[in-house]
Amino acid sequence: MTIIAFLRSHWVLRDYFSRVGKMPKYFIPHDFEKVAQGFSSASFIHIPKTGGSYIGSLRDEFGNRVFHSLGHSCCLDPNTPNIKKYWPIEKMPHTSCLNNSRFKKDFVFAMVRNPFDMLVSYYYHDSQSGWESCRLNSITRLHPQLANGQKRKYDFSTFESFIHAFCDPDFLWHKPALKDFLFFQIFHNSGDAMIPFVGKYEYIDFCSNAFCNVIYGNSRSVLAQEPVNTGRVRKSKDYRVFYTDKMIEMINQKCALELEMFGYSFEGTDERAIVDVRPLKVKLIY
Repeated sequence: MTIIAFLRSHWVLRDYFSRVGKMPKYFIPHDFEKVAQGFSSASFIHIPKTGGSYIGSLRDEFGNRVFHSLGHSCCLDPNTPNIKKYWPIEKMPHTSCLNNSRFKKDFVFAMVRNPFDMLVSYYYHDSQSGWESCRLNSITRLHPQLANGQKRKYDFSTFESFIHAFCDPDFLWHKPALKDFLFFQIFHNSGDAMIPFVGKYEYIDFCSNAFCNVIYGNSRSVLAQEPVNTGRVRKSKDYRVFYTDKMIEMINQKCALELEMFGYSFEGTDERAIVDVRPLKVKLIY
């Protein structure tokens, strides 16, 4: 059974295909199955706020985790000067995954997400500090109160303030690499992608089943599961209600490369659920 036939028949996706009617033309890269041949296990690089906690928690019918998480590691050279300054992640001893044995032997993928939606989830990760303390805790630590009673440039008390800070090239971000390029983790210092494919958060169940089937065939199935680690403090699941026209313009400019590369816009995504990133090139700051 081909992967497309399997996905059409899988019970998790029957409702999806009943609504769509047919497989969109660009859902899966033409050589997806060929590239994945020969691998016996799969791991993923967890890009923040792209459904990685959900992907990592998925289990098969035997109760075993389907995918191994490489955590918030990246594909930068391990010897990159000041690598932990660019990408400081708490409780992660190895910033780069290139020396990880699983990275070398597993089929490795990642998930991406519409930047407009991703940034809302980033800010509203919890009610106090946001993802990795991006809000008030971070702003206090990185940008202490200025002398002579001056106010900080951004107080992060609103999502709009957060977006203005994120788009300000002179503002020191708590995770500099993430501000440079939201999906930098899958790229090497050379600008080359170090994994072949990424899935899209917008098609997360489709992608998890596709990655599972292409590696394990019919021997394992992904069981349906409730979402995990969701931003419960968001007042709406529709990210578009959080943006003004000015903020849309700012993100269109700041994240122009991410939007173009992965087929995103303020209104949504294109039909590619799995994107071939091998031809892509990104100029990083390292």
